[in-house]
Amino acid sequence: MTSFPRTEQYRYCSLHEIHPAGWMKQQMKDDLQFGFAGCLDQLSPRASSQSFSKHRVRSFEKTEAGMIHDTPRTWWNGETEAVWLDGFVRMAYLSCDETAISKADQLMQALLESQDESGYIGIYTKDCRFQHAKENGEFWTQSRALLAMLAHFELTGNEEHLLAVERAIGLTMQHYGPGHSYFNNESPAGGTGHGLMLVDVLEWLFRLTGNEDYRNYGIWCYQDYCSAKNIRDVDNHLDRLLRLDEGFLWHTPHTTEHLRVPLWVYYVTGDPKFGQASENSLTKIKRYLGPSGACIGSENIDNKQPTADMPYEYCAITELLTSLQSAYQKTGQPAWGDMVEWIAFNAAQGARLPDGKAISYLTKDNRRRATEKEHGSRTKLSPTHEDVAVCCNPNAVKLLPYYTSRMWLHLTDSEGICAFCYGPSQLRTNIAGKPCTIIEETEYPFSEKILFRIFLEEPLTFELRLRIPSWATGYDLNADGAEVTEDGAFCRVHKTWNHGDCIRLSFQCKVEPVLACNDEVAVRRGPLLYSLPLPGERTVLREYEKHGFFDWSITPSNPVEELRVDPDDMNFKLKHDRVADTNRPWAQSPISLAGSLLRCDGEPCTVSLLPLGCTVLRQTTFPQYRKAQPAFSNTSTLVFPPT
Repeated sequence: MTSFPRTEQYRYCSLHEIHPAGWMKQQMKDDLQFGFAGCLDQLSPRASSQSFSKHRVRSFEKTEAGMIHDTPRTWWNGETEAVWLDGFVRMAYLSCDETAISKADQLMQALLESQDESGYIGIYTKDCRFQHAKENGEFWTQSRALLAMLAHFELTGNEEHLLAVERAIGLTMQHYGPGHSYFNNESPAGGTGHGLMLVDVLEWLFRLTGNEDYRNYGIWCYQDYCSAKNIRDVDNHLDRLLRLDEGFLWHTPHTTEHLRVPLWVYYVTGDPKFGQASENSLTKIKRYLGPSGACIGSENIDNKQPTADMPYEYCAITELLTSLQSAYQKTGQPAWGDMVEWIAFNAAQGARLPDGKAISYLTKDNRRRATEKEHGSRTKLSPTHEDVAVCCNPNAVKLLPYYTSRMWLHLTDSEGICAFCYGPSQLRTNIAGKPCTIIEETEYPFSEKILFRIFLEEPLTFELRLRIPSWATGYDLNADGAEVTEDGAFCRVHKTWNHGDCIRLSFQCKVEPVLACNDEVAVRRGPLLYSLPLPGERTVLREYEKHGFFDWSITPSNPVEELRVDPDDMNFKLKHDRVADTNRPWAQSPISLAGSLLRCDGEPCTVSLLPLGCTVLRQTTFPQYRKAQPAFSNTSTLVFPPT
């Protein structure tokens, strides 16, 4: 029997209610103005392919994107274009960048005008849609485009986009359903499996409209996927999930995105087998998370134990974060919030260059080099990764906007709001039908101090719920006149609030060892994992026509000295860099850990460790320095991920 609560514990805020501030807003603005996020359509023809309008395809057309299967990949351009558009629209509006907003509106208008008289929005020509017997990209590409339209609707209030999505989904529901399977094709590959994520759109539509048809169709989609005999990515088949000892094997982005489907199905059906399946899936995924929180895979998980030397894909970083956000919204369990922050501030930042001009398709926590010579050229740094697939770069555009949009959640059991994940932000919402603005001032995760300022038109009684991270050794809370109670890992602050009220929250934490599955040890403090930065030399592999963009190979400047760590003597002290730009902290970290690691002979070597996301080449885990007695015997609370 599942331990998940039967009803959803929180409700999502609308996208227009939450905006980033501080470093998060600055990173979005920089990514739009100087990085590939704002111009991926100029860097890669896949992102500007107009797959949904002028250049629709036939299902049997050959493309150069053959990868490991012989099946044509006619859906790859549509995937790239739609995923980038989803991230770009959100980033433009959340950062309030007027130039990007104007461009986003034009792109969304073109997508809206691509809808034909039948209601179809998609990548296929009239003579070949809804009839594929082999590889099928219909659900996948359509779902990504419709997510962009729903995002634009919530951000602008333009109901044309909501109505267009409902028409398009209505047409799809007429063609696939009981009696016409989507997933039981002759030889489906990746595109067909990705199609399960049409459920993202159906969940959103059901939340907005309450229309039971969307709920029922989403349930059918999961059942149809589970019944498919030939589908490739089967990790989240119901029968496999119900076997807790069945390891995950398949393509990491598929496995991580599919996690949120049985979870949603459980909450809309109440059927305990879906609840147990979802609980098992979230338990299983923890087996494959490396020190930075990312799920290993190149391209598949292969039921391997994760180490810091294994690669992980950026697509899977974004998809895992999104699935864990769904988990904390529905279950209310704080551990999922811990994991979302950990992934967002470590794996996601560590896979990109601070200037937003390139990411690694595949990244390692111990990244001693980033070149075109490993994993099929996937570890180099690139604004497109066009020689492999332009999927990870658009997913990188989505990550911070997705994190921002679900930091705050509405309570379902009372009037109030929950700060589930932290970061500089501004919430403008209604509580009990009355307008309320909460400004969160913080440099989190580079500081554990948070100030909440509350602005109201009239006094308002509600609960402000605050998650207490698992790494916190204590906290101080100052909220004048409020009733404050602890409820597990949450602090519930209840009061009749007045305009200008403030809450001051400060967490305490310590430097701790993190044990990897190969007995190597990493160093963490609070929400950040620390690494030893390694000097590297850049070589240009490709210069793009758009000025300032390159594919980079980065190799170590010097041989890496083998250093060890004594996990029983974590003698690191926090240091502050007073001249670092707190609006761009990943380029020059405002904090570091000063201390020493040990050479093989036990002699100390003075080092300065930086947050993993502030490094390019790095060593994150270190062998344990062995004493006469076995070191680091008490590992039960120090293994990632948190429970």
